Amino acid sequence: MTESFQSSVESPEKTLLPKELFTLQVQFATEVARQKGSSLSETLLQYTSAHIRLFHHPGKGVAEGWVDFVEKLSDNSESIVDSIYDAYVIKEEAMQNEPTEGVEAFGCFSHEYKEIGNTFVLHFDNKDSAGNLGRDRIDARQEDLQKLTKSVASQHRQDAQIQITSWLLCVDAFNRLLPPEFVESIQDVEMDAAQENSLWGQFLDKSGEVKIDLAEQLLANIKNGELPVTDCFPNRLKTAKVPQEVFFTQYL
Repeated sequence: MTESFQSSVESPEKTLLPKELFTLQVQFATEVARQKGSSLSETLLQYTSAHIRLFHHPGKGVAEGWVDFVEKLSDNSESIVDSIYDAYVIKEEAMQNEPTEGVEAFGCFSHEYKEIGNTFVLHFDNKDSAGNLGRDRIDARQEDLQKLTKSVASQHRQDAQIQITSWLLCVDAFNRLLPPEFVESIQDVEMDAAQENSLWGQFLDKSGEVKIDLAEQLLANIKNGELPVTDCFPNRLKTAKVPQEVFFTQYL
């Protein structure tokens, strides 16, 4: 029998992620730990976005603060969620008035330049109150991308690439916004991990609430035990990268 996953109603004005998203991740990591015979501290690092949310991407190395943090966690799942969420809220509130360095936003799209790899990484957020990916918003999103591409071109980064890594590359309504050559380059991200914010974002609706049906599907898939861990996600993490000129041709 599928475990019920409950979500509370929060103000539509909220900017923080819902606590239920962290509950889902802890439930997922707990089941992975049981199946793999690993410690929960290991699976919280590898199969949740907690380290990224509280410190930085684990690819840069495990933060010393993370080790101290997990050592102090209780054995109770609800308390673990409380500890992670409270730490997340404290960090977000401390950073609330700080500008996001290197990120430029254009409607629902934004980009940040990564010197390592000479790449503009694109992000997408549900910022349009009139709708984000509907057919009636295609022109608005194309305008976002045109402005974004002009910004990229203005930086004169020779031989730069443009990349998106997100579950959204599984969605036709998203891919139809992008250059055909970019869409043709989409491929799965092969990894035995679930740390990326861009993977867990699929469980949030346009109002920022947890999608109950997808959350329950994820938990049912992992408890079934027949799928590799990353295949339990309704939408896999995908990536695509092309030379910036592909976007110049499409939008300039």
